[in-house]
Amino acid sequence: MGFVLRSVQEKDIRDLQVLSSQFTLINLPNDPKVLESKIQTSIDSFSGKLPKSECEYIFVVEDTEAERV
Repeated sequence: MGFVLRSVQEKDIRDLQVLSSQFTLINLPNDPKVLESKIQTSIDSFSGKLPKSECEYIFVVEDTEAERV
């Protein structure tokens, strides 16, 4: 079993929706549109498309065997 810490990717939306539906988390709301927006903001932040004052970063831990976060 192996794990890797990495930046969030668009493909993670489903796993994050499942996680957010199981817990009440302030930073991970159970709302697909909000999650999509947060993921895109993180992707744009890592790619340098946003000013530093607007950057937000999401990291996930991926199970490399199951290919899920």
